[in-house]
Amino acid sequence: MITPGFWDWALEAYGRDGVADACVDLQDRHGQCVPLLLWAAWIASRDESAADDTLEAACDIARAWDETTLDPLRALRRKLKSPHPDIEPGARLDVRQKTIELERRAEHHLMQALEHLPREAAPGADTLKTLVAVTRAWSPVTPRKELQTLTACLSA
Repeated sequence: MITPGFWDWALEAYGRDGVADACVDLQDRHGQCVPLLLWAAWIASRDESAADDTLEAACDIARAWDETTLDPLRALRRKLKSPHPDIEPGARLDVRQKTIELERRAEHHLMQALEHLPREAAPGADTLKTLVAVTRAWSPVTPRKELQTLTACLSA
């Protein structure tokens, strides 16, 4: 059996019941990076782990993509969701759709970079512990309850 790459795994996982909502909640309310969280869950699902320096590198890569590309695209996408009296709706929605496509392409590039970071075998890797580790490397606050919710949705 061929093990799916990170991108394919993430698309399948994100489609599971509750995963998208849990991810968006972690992103919007707790400032977490969804591709980074999914990467942590993916490596745990493969019985792998990442050393502290790899977690730090993953966060650096994710921050670079967030700051330069993903955050601005996300803000534009959200701004274009609402009608504006001086912008024709069809044109606004066309640009919004293109923005969604660019945001997805940027996430794909970020996820490709994360996929190629060094990992090591970790039989019995625990998804929650891996999510907590990457969250601690990402931010000073660990939203444990929300990470537990995401873990449960990923396991379902």
